[in-house]
Amino acid sequence: MVDSGKRRRATYRDVLDAPPWMVAEIIAGELYLSPRPAFRHARAITGLLSLLHSPLDRGIDGPGGWFFLLEPEIHLGRNVVVPDIAAWRRDRMPDLQAKLTTLPPAWVCEGLSRSTARHDRTRKLPLYARYGVELAWLLSATEWRLEVYGVTDGQYKLVQLFADDEAIRAQPFEDIELRLDSIATLPSRVSESPLAYGERMIIRGDRAFEVIRRGILPRGRRPRTQSSTFA
Repeated sequence: MVDSGKRRRATYRDVLDAPPWMVAEIIAGELYLSPRPAFRHARAITGLLSLLHSPLDRGIDGPGGWFFLLEPEIHLGRNVVVPDIAAWRRDRMPDLQAKLTTLPPAWVCEGLSRSTARHDRTRKLPLYARYGVELAWLLSATEWRLEVYGVTDGQYKLVQLFADDEAIRAQPFEDIELRLDSIATLPSRVSESPLAYGERMIIRGDRAFEVIRRGILPRGRRPRTQSSTFA
């Protein structure tokens, strides 16, 4: 058998075969595996969700009209992404009986950490913009900063920036006020960076656990890199 040297494009089968302790995403034909969030990270994300959910989803002391999901699996064309939080307007929301959706949300939030910031900025943000996700939040509780991006001509542009302890009325949820000091600090995930896997790079068994736990790739492999544009 002749090896053409071409990397096989990842498929949904690769997502299903990924280790259960990893978050599996496909972007531009590459499979990216990230460790599941640590408990403190998960607590911070669910804390933010709780602040948004009551007034915006259930309409308690707020306008309602939104539908929120924590870590939903979203298929955008051949891409598969799992944002930390996503929200759809009630008049255009996914099937509640489904385990995944192909309907782009109106809003997403990614919690930045040392291990995921580059992946979120250079891979996921451009994809969200391309598929019409109207607004994206990048939250860095460790740096006391919230960046709000809106789509203009198919690209994200920074439309709001909040820092330190100032009051937050961020698009598209200007009806409620948040503060960064009310959201728990987001810790780093376990590994240094998401791992990019191509053909023959999904390694099962004990060796796979060692590779993932140490945050390294098999010899001769390197994570794919991408430019910092959000288009």
